[in-house]
Amino acid sequence: MDSNGDLAGTVFEQLEQLIATGQIRPGEKINENQLAQKLKISRGPVREAIRRLEQYGLVEVIPHKGAVLRKLGFKEILDLYDVRAGLAYAAGALLPTRATSADIAELKHLLEDMENAAIREDSERFSAINEVFHRRLFAIAGNEPLMHLAEQQEILLKAFLQNEIRNPRMLRLSNAQHQSIIEAIVYNDQEGCAKAFYKHIAIGKQKLVDHKYYLE
Repeated sequence: MDSNGDLAGTVFEQLEQLIATGQIRPGEKINENQLAQKLKISRGPVREAIRRLEQYGLVEVIPHKGAVLRKLGFKEILDLYDVRAGLAYAAGALLPTRATSADIAELKHLLEDMENAAIREDSERFSAINEVFHRRLFAIAGNEPLMHLAEQQEILLKAFLQNEIRNPRMLRLSNAQHQSIIEAIVYNDQEGCAKAFYKHIAIGKQKLVDHKYYLE
């Protein structure tokens, strides 16, 4: 990849973070000039990063207005969860046959880190490790198209959901679900792992229905 491509990737990550943290909100224009000036780069990498966002379904280009962060309705968010759950089931079925002892050790380490964050009631730390844990599950499954689709859904969900209000009990319950996934991997239980990972995402969807922590 050339330097412009590398730079576009960096800009993409920065834009993703701005969107995920609510600094760019649904319906708001992404101004190429202002962003390029802020980052002290040319408009080319910024334009390429915005094109990537469009491919991910995060932005739409409106005539005479430019790139705008999309607005998603509540049903569309729930539909994304359904897709995410389906991908989790597929990954779960692969994990017991693909995970190495080193992979399992890594997952257990992440599980322990999340448990410590839950004990400290550090929801921000828990969420950060949780994101790594989920990405590692899809990576360990060893299916590139599946991993790409999961990443796309994750970016979309992060962009349109507010930070979930968590309490220590919710964190521990979430981690218990993570434990079930790891146990199924250890015991080479493909069906059990698929169901455990699916259930974990489905519970996340239900929490969204109950609390509606999404961006309108």
